[in-house]
This record gives sequence, structure tokens and C-alpha cells, in this order.
Amino acid sequence: MTDAALDLALTVLDRQLVDIHGRKCGRVDDIAFEERPGGELTVTALLVGSGAWPGRMPNLVGRLFARLGGRGVTRVPWSNVRDVTHVVKLDKPASDIGLGRGDEHAARLIEWIPGA
Repeated sequence: MTDAALDLALTVLDRQLVDIHGRKCGRVDDIAFEERPGGELTVTALLVGSGAWPGRMPNLVGRLFARLGGRGVTRVPWSNVRDVTHVVKLDKPASDIGLGRGDEHAARLIEWIPGA
């Protein structure tokens, strides 16, 4: 990994993702790189979801967490990243990128609770 890729990983990994409407829609679990001719690494996507955890954790721990959390991974194209500050700001609504589905499921469950 180059110094630039390492700096990006330190800056972006585990940051909160926020869609264009300011809605929190997950955290960056990993980063997908593509090697270009000449060995240059280019960011292609941010990976979100427990299926990305095994690549960042020791084998047994990563496999266990992925099994408990599911194997789903959403690829957020790097071209959809608008800005990186204390959060990663996206240029589209979460639903357009495939994020925030867990929140919608939780909302359906919570609406059944009286007074929620």
C-alpha cells in the first residue's frame, strides 16, 4: 500500500457516511482499490457492511463477526463521495446507493411499539 493509500485509509475507515440529505447511513468498513498500470493504486469504492469485516480483522474474529452480522456488502462508488471531513459526505440519497436498509427495517419494527 502506498503512503497516499495509507493516509486515505486512516482518514476514511470507520467514518460515518452521511447522504446528501444529511442522513446517517452507515460507516466505512473497508476501501476497494484498483491497481493501475505502473502500480498506482486508485480508490474505486467504499465498502459498507459486515461482509467487509473479515478483510480487516484477524481470520477467526472476522469470520465470526461476519457470520453474526451477515455477509452483505454495499459498494459505494468513490465517485459518489462529495467530501471527507469528520464524516464522509455522499452526493446522493442513501436509498439510491443501497444504504440505510437496516434503518428502514428497524423503523418498521419500532412502529409496532406503543408510544414509539
